[in-house]
Amino acid sequence: MMVVRVLSSVGLGVLWPAAFSLLSDLFESRQRGTTAGIMTAMSYFGSITSFIVLPMLAGISPEGWRLGFVAMGAASILTGLLLLVIYEPPRGAAEPELSDVISAEAAMRYAFRLRDLPAIAHVRSWWVLLFQNSIDNIAMAVLYGWVFVWLDSLGLGEQTLAVVLLLTLGTLTGLVLFGWLGDRLGSRFPNHGRAALALIGLVLTAPFLAGFIAFGDRGVGLLMLFGALSGLGLSSVDTGARWPMAQDVLRPELRTTGRAALDMAIGAVGALAMTFSGRLVDAYGASIMLLPLIAIPKLVAAVLWLPIFRTYPRDRAALHKVLTERREELIGV
Repeated sequence: MMVVRVLSSVGLGVLWPAAFSLLSDLFESRQRGTTAGIMTAMSYFGSITSFIVLPMLAGISPEGWRLGFVAMGAASILTGLLLLVIYEPPRGAAEPELSDVISAEAAMRYAFRLRDLPAIAHVRSWWVLLFQNSIDNIAMAVLYGWVFVWLDSLGLGEQTLAVVLLLTLGTLTGLVLFGWLGDRLGSRFPNHGRAALALIGLVLTAPFLAGFIAFGDRGVGLLMLFGALSGLGLSSVDTGARWPMAQDVLRPELRTTGRAALDMAIGAVGALAMTFSGRLVDAYGASIMLLPLIAIPKLVAAVLWLPIFRTYPRDRAALHKVLTERREELIGV
């Protein structure tokens, strides 16, 4: 099981960095939050579907649980083949500075090279995203890693699935809503609109999650209420803010690598958090462990987000300067 999980993660790890870069070449900055929100919401919709369908398959026979793995593997192969027909525009095709002058041949002049890697480290907003997202992901990893175990310990029985579905539905709805809202704020307040949205979401999500855990044993009604609010809060940061903001500070040819490096660091921190939380669950139980390991990282992540208000305008302006210089090179000015 562990080997299968590692191999599937290797395959899935390819998707998000490539999609992060591809979407930025297909859509302008003012559309990227909505686009990322719809795409990510579809993944959550798949999760909701799997919560319903896979247990039914597992109940067919004692060996029925294997059918879920077969179904997911077949779906992955099919979607992988569908990627062959996706149109891939030239790198930077959606940037306003390059949209009318870039071509596949011209884009090769700025193709990825290993010696360009240090340029990522010079983007201060990238470092803010690295540290802030890593700490924020501790809460996410612990929440989604232990929520079923914790809800089962409350003796909810079949209502467990309803609570998780509501949490997931809240997240799904928020991904599209806040992706759209982030685009509106980013267009009207280019330097701070998206950053403010993320900060508000981070601050509000901490008490929502704390209420979800603290009042979990006081009735399903409160559990569902705080679960839905938590889902909305959790979705208010990534697609409407962190995704498009990272795309707005990284050069087009470095976006895949920049996102992959972020995901590696964030995933490593999340894995360590899950390992550490497992020891705490064994020692103290899920209910005692969840509250500090979810609420505290969220609050710390809100504090770590504050430097983005200073670094993002500078890095965004620096990328605009680089792209403007490329435009001048391409038109021969």
